[in-house]
Amino acid sequence: GRNLYYYPKNTGMVVGVDPDAKEDLLIQVSVAAGVPFVAKAQPNEAPNNQPDSSIDAVVTTGALGNSKDVAAIVREAGRALRPGAPLVFCEDMSFGKGGVIDAIEASDDFERAQYDDGWATLPLLPHAIGVAVKKQSSTAGTQGETETKDDFESSMGLGGGKRSKKKRK
Repeated sequence: GRNLYYYPKNTGMVVGVDPDAKEDLLIQVSVAAGVPFVAKAQPNEAPNNQPDSSIDAVVTTGALGNSKDVAAIVREAGRALRPGAPLVFCEDMSFGKGGVIDAIEASDDFERAQYDDGWATLPLLPHAIGVAVKKQSSTAGTQGETETKDDFESSMGLGGGKRSKKKRK
């Protein structure tokens, strides 16, 4: 719930899946953050009942690191995400890299995960912090991929920042 404050203000809807969802608290945070939110109290590994390729982003903060079946969550994210959409993760890796990064990279649905090696190698509390982008369909061209990345950066408020493309005169 705390990460709702970091979502873009133009976010249409956030659906939070958590087996221990505290709906009253999450509604308060949603109102304070100005981001529409619906809580689903269900196991993280359960199907989310969203149509295939219909979700703009999946954000996990602890779901993968605490799961007994990380691959099931990654598969469901890959099924529900639209091509070019990100799986953003911030996950505890105290139990080893294999459960989080390897599950994402083993999936055929995603490009190679990009994550911060500095956080991943902390001696006391390693974390996987990064993003994996759902692969484009085989019919997508280079132009479509570029547009998707630009749309993602714009929706995250990154347009005009350090990552934006410089225009040449």
